[in-house]
Amino acid sequence: MTKEPNSLFDKIWNQHEIKKNTAGQSLLFIDRHFCHELSFHAFNMLEARKMRVRHPKRTIAIADHYTPTSGTNKSNFTNIAHYNLYKNLESNAS
Repeated sequence: MTKEPNSLFDKIWNQHEIKKNTAGQSLLFIDRHFCHELSFHAFNMLEARKMRVRHPKRTIAIADHYTPTSGTNKSNFTNIAHYNLYKNLESNAS
């Protein structure tokens, strides 16, 4: 019986798998962190613990959930709460 070749997904998964428990769950090494406008929860938790982002160069912030395609000027936002989420992401990314 020949083993079926791994898919691209399997190859990437296997390269990042640190350990698998007896239930089959994997602990993965994540080499990139993606943040968006709603990531403020994570930044608030870091701040409460007096911690910083461990690997800032591996962290990418993308305004994509509530940011208008017309640009990030305040006048382009139809909802001030969405503008505030964007500005908060910008601040946290700094």
